[in-house]
Amino acid sequence: MDASIIIPFYNSGKGIAKCIGSLLNQDTEKEYEIIAVDDGSKDKGYEIAGAFLKKSRIKVILLRQENKGPSAARNFGAKNAGGKILLFIDADCEASENWLEEMLMPFEDEKVLACQGAYKTRQKEFMARFVQLEIEERYERMKRAGKIDWVGSYSAAYRKNIFLGNNGFDEGFDRASGEDPDLSYRISKKGRIAFAENAVVYHRHPTSIVNYLRKKYVHA
Repeated sequence: MDASIIIPFYNSGKGIAKCIGSLLNQDTEKEYEIIAVDDGSKDKGYEIAGAFLKKSRIKVILLRQENKGPSAARNFGAKNAGGKILLFIDADCEASENWLEEMLMPFEDEKVLACQGAYKTRQKEFMARFVQLEIEERYERMKRAGKIDWVGSYSAAYRKNIFLGNNGFDEGFDRASGEDPDLSYRISKKGRIAFAENAVVYHRHPTSIVNYLRKKYVHA
């Protein structure tokens, strides 16, 4: 199998269906599977994700664990993956139709160990557009750089042997903050990380200054 797409989710009943739906509609001839890992949700997310198990030609696997955080959920998915390349996307994201194809393309170079995709948003709110501009400025710097050492888990890909050989995400990070740069820095010392600017996932950014600052504080 060419690839495994792993989605960790927790209380994501509103978003998980759109996320999985976007992954089932990829414009590719590559063989891939989707692995959704419920991190001990208390809402209907598990049942919503389970509705996709028998409705598609694409293999969908649904796993469940007690609440341990996204790092542990991603690692659990990776250990059950059959693909040569592991891709990660967040449950509140929707993949563009060519996302998988664009994410896999850099791996044609054997020196590439990991790949970073890109965020976009369909939102019109001022704060959300500001956040998107901030992100796009970061992407411009990444394109100008000779190499990058950062892969955000919202749109990420790794060679499976490299991911497992580096023990995956550090499960000491029990919330979504810090686990992806930590793994990126470890892998960047061993080979190349590519930036796939056309591998787009759509995301809803904060729409208020309070939520924006709160998110910055948590990440810091």
